[in-house]
Amino acid sequence: MPGQSRALAQAYAARREQAASSVATNRALAAGVVFGTIAVAYGAPGASHLVFFSALVLFLLQIFASAQQSRLFALSRAFRSARGGLPAERLEGGRVAGAALAVRDAYFILFLCFDVSWLLFDFLRPSTANSFAEYVARLRIGPLSGAGLLVFTVVFWFGYAVLLAYGRSIARVEPLAVERIPFAAEVKIWEGTQIKLNGFRLPQRTAAQALILWPGFTQNGFVFDLFPGTGSLAEYLWRRGFDVWVFHTRGTGASGGRAYRASLDDFAAFDLPAAIRFVSAKLDAPPIFVGHSMGGICALLSAMGLERLPAGPTRLSDDAAAQRQQALAGLVTLGSLPDFTFARESGLQRFVSRGIELRLLGKTVYLPVTKLLPLLRGFTFLGIPVGLRLRQALARGGALGALLAPLYLLLEFAAQLGLWEFLYHRPNVSRSARRQLFFATVDGTFWDVVEQYRQAVLRGRMLSSDERVDCAENYGRIRLPTCLVAMELDSLADPQRMRTDLLDRLGSARKSYVVWPGVGHEDFFMDPKYFSRVEEAIRSVLGQLPSPG
Repeated sequence: MPGQSRALAQAYAARREQAASSVATNRALAAGVVFGTIAVAYGAPGASHLVFFSALVLFLLQIFASAQQSRLFALSRAFRSARGGLPAERLEGGRVAGAALAVRDAYFILFLCFDVSWLLFDFLRPSTANSFAEYVARLRIGPLSGAGLLVFTVVFWFGYAVLLAYGRSIARVEPLAVERIPFAAEVKIWEGTQIKLNGFRLPQRTAAQALILWPGFTQNGFVFDLFPGTGSLAEYLWRRGFDVWVFHTRGTGASGGRAYRASLDDFAAFDLPAAIRFVSAKLDAPPIFVGHSMGGICALLSAMGLERLPAGPTRLSDDAAAQRQQALAGLVTLGSLPDFTFARESGLQRFVSRGIELRLLGKTVYLPVTKLLPLLRGFTFLGIPVGLRLRQALARGGALGALLAPLYLLLEFAAQLGLWEFLYHRPNVSRSARRQLFFATVDGTFWDVVEQYRQAVLRGRMLSSDERVDCAENYGRIRLPTCLVAMELDSLADPQRMRTDLLDRLGSARKSYVVWPGVGHEDFFMDPKYFSRVEEAIRSVLGQLPSPG
């Protein structure tokens, strides 16, 4: 993308985020009007005549929503055009299109709740109507008879059904949309059990360098596709000419395996090799593995040749190390340091060893919540209460978001808590990115992984789950081209220690190390301005410089 088009696309993206925020605010106000009116009407029957005025307020809000949706749709089209290097489209979305999108997004379900409650109220209050004629008589509003109101309601809902259908058809139109092909890779583990790792591919039409993108701790592969069409690292890399394969870690993103115990050893010994074989079987050249955080840690363990035997113990295999490294063109790790060593005491060390830090009356106290972690040992997989599909649906807004507004607001509150800021540097990421990170990517993980991490932080070194293999003593076994990326503001992987404790011990003849200044652990996939840095790291493994643009 030429520099001018890129700058224009970023400007459109910023304006689009503002428009999306306005739409969300409008939707929340409308939901408040609807459910507030229902509560007042049923709670104080004498105030039921105010329902008519509430309907007028709701119509007024819909007019504003239609204008906002029209602009949002126009900005989305303009962004996609500019991003693709095409002339930007006019910022006009059309009034009918805006109204249709407003109906599809929220107002169909809101008016449905409003009308059903209104019609039901007149049937039940002051007492249940004895006949249909009596009920129709109660529906009279000023000069409008009850029969007239029913006719108006039928016409109203016919028009809304048409708008809903039109809105759905508009929403499916994605100019310059990138095809995402789902896949499932089979993994056979040592006890004979078979699981599937799900993911999606952004394919190139011609032969291109393939990338395997692997997410970090508790997250699924959607971290690399956070905002399709507006802020997707996977899509950016695809547009830069790469064939992109995104995997969901075992137990996340509909990948299987939640019923079985699993540690980092299992990911390294079974899942990653199976995924690489799956991708390589469809290519003419070996892929590059790009792992974030835990994904990079597992890649390093796998490249060492970590195996898990049928009886359970782990070991290192020279043959496995050679085969796995030969199957890859290179390795890029993003914020991955297996041995949790720090140049100075970190918040992560304090959290694991002491608990949550609080300031009370000028004194520092700790809530030793991590001491309770062993109580969870009986659980195989530690998920979160609200399922991924429901959270993704709520994040998209629409009718479900309006209907489940209390749940959405609760999740929104949880997403914006300062508790999560160890994952990113807050000034670098938008509110919408923080919301999407929580709604679409956090899935959970296995107890054995949590315990392995906890022990690594306490000891300052990563051991296999049975403590037979010490990572730090075996980095020299890794000889494939490698790029280690550290983030200056990363509280999980210390940049200085990554250089001294990992880079210097790697056996690779071609290895590189880069520190991204002013960047936190997950900023690089939450803000498009960092996407080019990921590309530079990938091309450094290939021995290439990024192409201009």
